[in-house]
Amino acid sequence: MGVLFMGAELEDFAITGAYTFSTSTVSTYADASFVRGVIFDGSGSSTSDNASAPLASSATELWAHSATYHNLSSAIRILMLSKSGGAQSNDRIGLKFDLAATPKVIQIVKFDGTTETVLATSSGGIVTTNTKYTLDLYVKLGASAIVTGYLNGTQVVTWTGDLTALTANVDWVRFSGTAISEAIVHTEDTRQMRLQTRAPNAAGDSNTFTAGAYTAIDETPADLSDTIYSGTAAQVFQCKFPALPTAPSGGWVVRARKSTILAVKGLDAGPSSLDFGEKTNSTAYYPTTVALANGWTPASLVEETNPATSARYTAAEAAAIQLSLRSV
Repeated sequence: MGVLFMGAELEDFAITGAYTFSTSTVSTYADASFVRGVIFDGSGSSTSDNASAPLASSATELWAHSATYHNLSSAIRILMLSKSGGAQSNDRIGLKFDLAATPKVIQIVKFDGTTETVLATSSGGIVTTNTKYTLDLYVKLGASAIVTGYLNGTQVVTWTGDLTALTANVDWVRFSGTAISEAIVHTEDTRQMRLQTRAPNAAGDSNTFTAGAYTAIDETPADLSDTIYSGTAAQVFQCKFPALPTAPSGGWVVRARKSTILAVKGLDAGPSSLDFGEKTNSTAYYPTTVALANGWTPASLVEETNPATSARYTAAEAAAIQLSLRSV
């Protein structure tokens, strides 16, 4: 199946609690060469915050990944797979930081909607507050279940047993903590995966929209008073993005790309839909059409192969992609 979820900004998640999107001192909370901000709770009440999202499909075997930072000496279910929604009451299986314990530990916990059960506990002293970590969670559900947690790519806790009574599958993911970035859920091993977020930084090859340029949609968080606008059907807007981060030895393998936009229908008799796609290999492709509503609505497009080649994107192709929108 491949990618089940990927996201790093507010538009990617259902948010509960005090989370905002913060670009302030992002290097403190995340890898600033990959993300331009973090899902952030600066109030210190992050144990009650949720940043959750539905998966592209339910699954019985999957991996979940996030970059995380937590500043409270408390116990918090920090990376959880859920069923039928992103509320904490829907948690089913995942990882918990117990930063109130002495020494501090990571636990595998299950939850049935009422009772939390600790299935396994790491050795002590491997986590602390006010520190950046990457977390990976492997889950195989069923009668012969396997659940394993990784910290910075290294296995730190694992459990095997019967999870048949817990749930047949999961269809949501929920993240918590003071700061969250680089969230990925995949059917393959996520330990070497990274997620880069890129905002428009240059005009594309075409812009026939009635008003607005890439500079109207490059800010973070989104400014709904600063927009591009199409008043006539068949107008096209394209824009470019920054380069990829410095590649590791061996180069990047691009597993997927995601575009996210916020769009709204105007009050006049103008376009009511938006063809949503990309320009790659000198051709514009529009794999989906977004029906516009009267309120601002996020729309996302995830692609694992280049529509021009039907193969994975090369790093050069991914770097050169332009967002392409066409009014309908």
